[in-house]
Amino acid sequence: MSTKLADFKKLNILVIRFSSFGDVVLATAFIEGLKKKYPNADIYILTKPEFNAVFVHRLEIKYKDSLHYNIIYDLSVNLRSFFFCFKQRLRGSRIIRVSKNIVARRLMVWFKIFPRSNKNISILAKYSRFLRLESIVFPKIFLGDDKTNQILTKIKSKKYIGINPSAKWKNKCWIKERYAEVINQLLKQDNYVVLFGDKGDIIFNSEIVSSLKNSDKLINLTGILNKEQLFKAVSDLDLILTTDSAVLHIAQSFKVPVVAIFGPTIKEFGFWQPNPKDILVEVDLSCRPCHLHGGDFCPKGHFRCMKDISVKTILAMLSEIGER
Repeated sequence: MSTKLADFKKLNILVIRFSSFGDVVLATAFIEGLKKKYPNADIYILTKPEFNAVFVHRLEIKYKDSLHYNIIYDLSVNLRSFFFCFKQRLRGSRIIRVSKNIVARRLMVWFKIFPRSNKNISILAKYSRFLRLESIVFPKIFLGDDKTNQILTKIKSKKYIGINPSAKWKNKCWIKERYAEVINQLLKQDNYVVLFGDKGDIIFNSEIVSSLKNSDKLINLTGILNKEQLFKAVSDLDLILTTDSAVLHIAQSFKVPVVAIFGPTIKEFGFWQPNPKDILVEVDLSCRPCHLHGGDFCPKGHFRCMKDISVKTILAMLSEIGER
């Protein structure tokens, strides 16, 4: 006779999500859902060391090799997680793989075959449905009390607007001259603008900064933040303009209103689940999506998915989101 999960007095549950940064942040929503489904369970995390900061202030515990896990949820579903789960199954763990819908996304990219509207749901909605929860659970990052992570010293009467202009894939980036125009206008309106990016974005962001007319109220954090400092800085914003990247999901975890620019990727991939104030900016083109992750060049050579998004449109969306 098979043993039911309810028969265990204490459940040890392991969640596997090795990468990437944005996907690991989204995995916190799955964990929040598990806490609702199994409130008395001990939940453990297995990820790459560079992403441990996402979980450092959570109650969940890092993976322990010596422990037996009743259930293992594999969110990575790749060769590495397959071999890991194979060994754990031999130790008696129940393995549950959570589909990444990679086949559906490939069909969208290669053949422009899109899911029916009733199946077109976000990753977060799929997580909640998978766990049979009544409502969608959003990512949640916890902040510690370390004062060294406090980067922004805010003036209460001023608005702090984040700009995250870059992404791992070049095609996900809007045009740098237009970012500069937007920032110039925001600074002219007496806002503080906080510029984000990692060390690989220093050149791209420096070209934006060099085009600014006045950078007195620009706070350039490019390449100087660790992940915990990034979380704290994003949490302190009033709103943010961002690419389709990890920063989008980080901002949503703190309910910071988002204006997101999607170019080669589309919301049907599942990575757009808006909070009430969030706005998605995209252009309806038959060539979208052109790449699973964004890519580094436009296959058509025109880059219209980004070039057709005007400065005027972005400023209008930032103004609208500030009034909601």
